[in-house]
Amino acid sequence: RIQFRGQETHAGPSPMSLRRDPMRSAAEFINEGYAIAERHAPQGRMTFGYIHASPGSPNTVPGTVELTLDLRHPDGEAYADMQSLVEAAIAETAAKFGNTWGAQRVWEAPGVSFDEGCVSYVREATQTLGCNAIEMVSGAGHDACNVAAVAPTSMIFVPCDEGLSHNEAENISAQQAADGADVLLHAILRAAVAVS
Repeated sequence: RIQFRGQETHAGPSPMSLRRDPMRSAAEFINEGYAIAERHAPQGRMTFGYIHASPGSPNTVPGTVELTLDLRHPDGEAYADMQSLVEAAIAETAAKFGNTWGAQRVWEAPGVSFDEGCVSYVREATQTLGCNAIEMVSGAGHDACNVAAVAPTSMIFVPCDEGLSHNEAENISAQQAADGADVLLHAILRAAVAVS
């Protein structure tokens, strides 16, 4: 959660050159944030899901702009590099427009590596069944991320129409659901044989 703080003032009598408008800091920082994600492609992620200007009046330069930043990368070094670049960009954009700033890290979830044995059982199951499959990084936090801390874990994803997931319009066919369940069954059987 990031705050840019400037000077609240009336839109009409306040010349652009004299404003300490935190919206300008926020806007420039958002652009720089997306650039940081692009420099860490294809796995870097940057999402600004909430922006609030206070006092929230149409004809008032805001005194404060608060926004949220969701930053993700599965590689620990790249994740740390992105964090460092974001912190520098916050300070630079605030200084450029005469603003102060604050930032609070409210949640952190570094990337999780799944058990190679479990991943191989899923891989072998897809090959046995002749399913088209790719190995991928989820990017989303799933229950499996917490389970992986205490037990061997992997995940199986079924492709969604147009790649849309975590959305009420998400959709898969009955055959895709059956294929996913079949892959799960075969992966579990392989795991059972491996530990017996």
